[in-house]
Amino acid sequence: MTGTTTAFAASPHEAAEMNHRIANNLALLASLIEIDSREIADPGAVVVLEAARNRIHAIANVHRRLYKIEAIDHLDLCDFIEDLARDLRSVCENAGRERRLYFEGTSVFVTPDEASAIGILVAELVGNACKHAYPASAAGVVRIGLSGLEAGGWCLTVEDEGRGYSPGPSGSNAGLGSRIIGASVGRLGATCRWEDAMPGTRFVMHCGPTLEARPPGRTNGDPLGYVGIHRELMTAAAR
Repeated sequence: MTGTTTAFAASPHEAAEMNHRIANNLALLASLIEIDSREIADPGAVVVLEAARNRIHAIANVHRRLYKIEAIDHLDLCDFIEDLARDLRSVCENAGRERRLYFEGTSVFVTPDEASAIGILVAELVGNACKHAYPASAAGVVRIGLSGLEAGGWCLTVEDEGRGYSPGPSGSNAGLGSRIIGASVGRLGATCRWEDAMPGTRFVMHCGPTLEARPPGRTNGDPLGYVGIHRELMTAAAR
Protein backbone atom coordinates (compact mmCIF):
# COMPACT_ATOMS: atom_id res chain seq x y z
CA MET A 1 0.00 0.00 0.00
CA THR A 2 2.84 2.39 0.79
CA GLY A 3 4.41 1.95 -2.63
CA THR A 4 1.08 2.42 -4.35
CA THR A 5 0.34 5.57 -2.37
CA THR A 6 3.75 7.06 -3.14
CA ALA A 7 3.41 6.39 -6.85
CA PHE A 8 -0.08 7.85 -6.89
CA ALA A 9 0.92 10.97 -4.99
CA ALA A 10 3.62 11.66 -7.58
CA SER A 11 1.10 11.81 -10.42
CA PRO A 12 -1.09 14.96 -10.59
CA HIS A 13 -2.94 13.57 -13.59
CA GLU A 14 -3.92 10.37 -11.77
CA ALA A 15 -5.04 12.33 -8.71
CA ALA A 16 -7.22 14.61 -10.83
CA GLU A 17 -8.63 11.68 -12.79
CA MET A 18 -9.53 9.81 -9.60
CA ASN A 19 -11.37 12.80 -8.12
CA HIS A 20 -13.16 13.35 -11.42
CA ARG A 21 -14.37 9.75 -11.58
CA ILE A 22 -15.43 9.71 -7.94
CA ALA A 23 -17.41 12.94 -8.40
CA ASN A 24 -19.17 11.60 -11.50
CA ASN A 25 -19.98 8.23 -9.91
CA LEU A 26 -21.36 9.86 -6.77
CA ALA A 27 -23.43 12.30 -8.81
CA LEU A 28 -24.90 9.36 -10.71
CA LEU A 29 -25.70 7.58 -7.46
CA ALA A 30 -27.41 10.70 -6.09
CA SER A 31 -29.50 10.94 -9.26
CA LEU A 32 -30.56 7.29 -8.98
CA ILE A 33 -31.62 7.82 -5.38
CA GLU A 34 -33.67 10.85 -6.40
CA ILE A 35 -35.40 8.84 -9.13
CA ASP A 36 -36.16 5.98 -6.74
CA SER A 37 -37.54 8.36 -4.11
CA ARG A 38 -40.23 9.49 -6.55
CA GLU A 39 -41.65 5.96 -6.54
CA ILE A 40 -41.94 5.74 -2.74
CA ALA A 41 -45.17 6.67 -0.99
CA ASP A 42 -43.87 6.56 2.60
CA PRO A 43 -43.02 10.18 3.61
CA GLY A 44 -40.54 8.98 6.22
CA ALA A 45 -38.63 6.91 3.69
CA VAL A 46 -38.58 9.84 1.28
CA VAL A 47 -37.00 12.06 3.94
CA VAL A 48 -34.30 9.46 4.63
CA LEU A 49 -33.52 9.08 0.93
CA GLU A 50 -33.42 12.84 0.45
CA ALA A 51 -30.91 13.18 3.29
CA ALA A 52 -28.78 10.41 1.78
CA ARG A 53 -28.92 12.06 -1.64
CA ASN A 54 -27.88 15.43 -0.22
CA ARG A 55 -24.91 13.88 1.60
CA ILE A 56 -23.77 11.98 -1.49
CA HIS A 57 -24.17 15.12 -3.58
CA ALA A 58 -22.10 17.11 -1.07
CA ILE A 59 -19.27 14.55 -1.16
CA ALA A 60 -19.39 14.59 -4.97
CA ASN A 61 -18.99 18.37 -4.90
CA VAL A 62 -15.95 18.03 -2.63
CA HIS A 63 -14.24 15.73 -5.13
CA ARG A 64 -15.29 17.96 -8.01
CA ARG A 65 -13.58 20.90 -6.33
CA LEU A 66 -10.46 18.81 -5.68
CA TYR A 67 -10.42 17.79 -9.33
CA LYS A 68 -10.16 21.44 -10.37
CA ILE A 69 -7.18 22.18 -8.12
CA GLU A 70 -3.82 22.07 -9.89
CA ALA A 71 -1.54 21.38 -6.90
CA ILE A 72 -1.74 17.91 -5.37
CA ASP A 73 0.21 18.57 -2.14
CA HIS A 74 -1.59 21.65 -0.79
CA LEU A 75 -4.52 23.97 -1.36
CA ASP A 76 -5.92 27.17 0.08
CA LEU A 77 -8.79 26.15 2.33
CA CYS A 78 -10.31 29.65 2.17
CA ASP A 79 -10.83 29.38 -1.58
CA PHE A 80 -11.98 25.77 -1.27
CA ILE A 81 -14.67 26.48 1.34
CA GLU A 82 -15.93 29.57 -0.46
CA ASP A 83 -16.37 27.59 -3.69
CA LEU A 84 -17.92 24.65 -1.85
CA ALA A 85 -20.38 26.92 -0.05
CA ARG A 86 -21.77 28.02 -3.39
CA ASP A 87 -22.54 24.39 -4.13
CA LEU A 88 -24.52 24.11 -0.89
CA ARG A 89 -27.20 26.54 -2.07
CA SER A 90 -29.41 23.62 -3.15
CA VAL A 91 -29.36 22.26 0.40
CA CYS A 92 -30.40 25.65 1.75
CA GLU A 93 -33.07 26.07 -0.92
CA ASN A 94 -34.63 22.75 0.03
CA ALA A 95 -34.52 23.49 3.74
CA GLY A 96 -36.90 26.42 4.12
CA ARG A 97 -38.37 29.62 2.76
CA GLU A 98 -35.23 31.74 3.03
CA ARG A 99 -31.67 30.99 4.12
CA ARG A 100 -28.67 33.29 3.81
CA LEU A 101 -25.20 31.75 3.80
CA TYR A 102 -22.14 33.84 4.72
CA PHE A 103 -18.44 33.04 4.68
CA GLU A 104 -15.58 34.96 6.26
CA GLY A 105 -12.06 33.58 6.17
CA THR A 106 -8.30 33.92 6.02
CA SER A 107 -5.80 31.96 3.96
CA VAL A 108 -5.11 28.51 5.47
CA PHE A 109 -3.22 25.72 3.70
CA VAL A 110 -4.10 22.04 4.02
CA THR A 111 -3.54 18.83 2.08
CA PRO A 112 -6.19 17.59 -0.38
CA ASP A 113 -7.01 14.68 1.95
CA GLU A 114 -7.65 17.11 4.79
CA ALA A 115 -9.71 19.32 2.49
CA SER A 116 -11.89 16.31 1.68
CA ALA A 117 -12.65 15.72 5.37
CA ILE A 118 -13.27 19.44 5.93
CA GLY A 119 -15.57 19.66 2.92
CA ILE A 120 -17.70 16.76 4.15
CA LEU A 121 -17.80 18.34 7.62
CA VAL A 122 -18.84 21.78 6.36
CA ALA A 123 -21.51 20.29 4.10
CA GLU A 124 -22.99 18.32 7.01
CA LEU A 125 -22.94 21.28 9.39
CA VAL A 126 -24.51 23.69 6.89
CA GLY A 127 -27.13 21.13 5.91
CA ASN A 128 -28.04 20.52 9.56
CA ALA A 129 -28.30 24.23 10.30
CA CYS A 130 -30.45 24.96 7.26
CA LYS A 131 -32.77 22.07 8.03
CA HIS A 132 -33.05 22.11 11.82
CA ALA A 133 -32.09 25.53 13.19
CA TYR A 134 -35.16 27.43 12.00
CA PRO A 135 -38.87 26.75 11.59
CA ALA A 136 -39.73 25.82 8.00
CA SER A 137 -41.53 29.11 7.41
CA ALA A 138 -38.87 31.34 9.00
CA ALA A 139 -35.93 33.15 7.41
CA GLY A 140 -32.47 32.52 8.80
CA VAL A 141 -28.72 32.83 8.33
CA VAL A 142 -25.82 30.38 8.51
CA ARG A 143 -22.26 31.65 8.90
CA ILE A 144 -19.01 29.84 8.12
CA GLY A 145 -15.76 31.23 9.55
CA LEU A 146 -12.13 30.25 8.97
CA SER A 147 -9.19 31.83 10.78
CA GLY A 148 -5.53 31.14 11.44
CA LEU A 149 -4.38 30.84 15.06
CA GLU A 150 -1.30 32.48 16.58
CA ALA A 151 -0.09 29.06 17.74
CA GLY A 152 0.10 27.95 14.12
CA GLY A 153 -3.13 26.03 13.69
CA TRP A 154 -6.50 27.20 12.47
CA CYS A 155 -10.13 27.43 13.55
CA LEU A 156 -13.33 26.59 11.68
CA THR A 157 -16.75 27.77 12.88
CA VAL A 158 -20.26 27.18 11.58
CA GLU A 159 -23.11 28.93 13.35
CA ASP A 160 -26.74 29.91 13.06
CA GLU A 161 -29.18 32.15 14.93
CA GLY A 162 -31.90 29.58 15.35
CA ARG A 163 -33.37 27.40 18.07
CA GLY A 164 -30.09 26.61 19.82
CA TYR A 165 -28.24 23.43 20.69
CA SER A 166 -29.94 20.85 22.89
CA PRO A 167 -27.60 18.07 24.09
CA GLY A 168 -28.88 14.54 24.55
CA PRO A 169 -30.29 11.74 22.36
CA SER A 170 -32.69 14.09 20.59
CA GLY A 171 -30.17 16.91 20.12
CA SER A 172 -27.54 17.70 17.52
CA ASN A 173 -25.20 15.04 18.86
CA ALA A 174 -27.51 12.16 17.93
CA GLY A 175 -27.85 10.25 14.70
CA LEU A 176 -25.90 9.77 11.51
CA GLY A 177 -25.08 13.45 11.14
CA SER A 178 -23.27 13.45 14.48
CA ARG A 179 -21.29 10.38 13.50
CA ILE A 180 -20.26 12.01 10.21
CA ILE A 181 -19.14 15.13 12.08
CA GLY A 182 -17.25 13.08 14.67
CA ALA A 183 -15.54 10.97 12.01
CA SER A 184 -14.44 14.07 10.07
CA VAL A 185 -13.05 15.75 13.19
CA GLY A 186 -11.25 12.55 14.16
CA ARG A 187 -9.80 12.16 10.68
CA LEU A 188 -8.27 15.64 11.04
CA GLY A 189 -6.94 14.98 14.53
CA ALA A 190 -8.78 18.12 15.62
CA THR A 191 -10.84 19.09 18.66
CA CYS A 192 -14.36 20.51 18.56
CA ARG A 193 -17.12 21.81 20.77
CA TRP A 194 -20.68 23.10 20.50
CA GLU A 195 -21.48 26.53 21.92
CA ASP A 196 -24.62 28.49 22.66
CA ALA A 197 -24.39 31.40 20.19
CA MET A 198 -27.22 33.26 21.97
CA PRO A 199 -29.20 32.97 19.82
CA GLY A 200 -28.46 29.82 17.93
CA THR A 201 -25.71 27.22 17.89
CA ARG A 202 -22.02 27.53 17.11
CA PHE A 203 -19.75 24.65 16.11
CA VAL A 204 -16.06 25.36 16.79
CA MET A 205 -13.17 23.18 15.61
CA HIS A 206 -9.48 23.79 16.33
CA CYS A 207 -6.86 22.03 14.25
CA GLY A 208 -3.08 22.16 14.64
CA PRO A 209 -0.64 22.88 11.79
CA THR A 210 -1.25 20.28 9.09
CA LEU A 211 1.47 20.93 6.51
CA GLU A 212 5.17 20.54 7.30
CA ALA A 213 6.07 22.89 4.44
CA ARG A 214 4.01 25.84 3.24
CA PRO A 215 3.96 27.18 -0.29
CA PRO A 216 6.78 29.74 -0.75
CA GLY A 217 5.97 33.02 0.95
CA ARG A 218 2.61 31.80 2.30
CA THR A 219 1.68 30.84 5.86
CA ASN A 220 -1.52 29.93 7.63
CA GLY A 221 -3.39 33.07 8.55
CA ASP A 222 -1.52 35.22 6.02
CA PRO A 223 -4.08 37.83 4.89
CA LEU A 224 -3.16 38.05 1.20
CA GLY A 225 -6.47 39.65 0.39
CA TYR A 226 -8.59 37.28 2.43
CA VAL A 227 -8.85 39.03 5.77
CA GLY A 228 -12.17 40.77 5.90
CA ILE A 229 -13.79 38.57 3.27
CA HIS A 230 -17.44 38.62 4.24
CA ARG A 231 -19.55 37.63 1.31
CA GLU A 232 -23.20 36.76 1.20
CA LEU A 233 -22.90 33.66 -0.94
CA MET A 234 -26.55 33.20 -1.66
CA THR A 235 -30.10 34.03 -0.73
CA ALA A 236 -32.44 31.09 -1.10
CA ALA A 237 -36.06 32.18 -1.23
CA ALA A 238 -39.07 30.16 -2.21
CA ARG A 239 -39.93 30.86 -5.81
